[in-house]
Amino acid sequence: MRFEVERARDWFRRGLPLIAQVDSELAIDLDLFSRGGLEILNAIEKQNYAVLGNRPAISKPRKLALVARAAMAKLFAGSRGEKRKP
Repeated sequence: MRFEVERARDWFRRGLPLIAQVDSELAIDLDLFSRGGLEILNAIEKQNYAVLGNRPAISKPRKLALVARAAMAKLFAGSRGEKRKP
């Protein structure tokens, strides 16, 4: 499981720069998907990769922080007429 978590984390990290290359409507979805995925991987790691007995989850405050971050990035990129940066 550790190998799979690290492999997935690598794919998410490789994909983050692509967010800056799409329009802001798609960028917010990609940002939330990618960062949410990374948070789930962190949760798997924190529970010592034991995913069969406990489902890894992101806390509500952390979810709100991810949404707020993505929304702020969209607002700032939109106000400058730029594409987003991860």
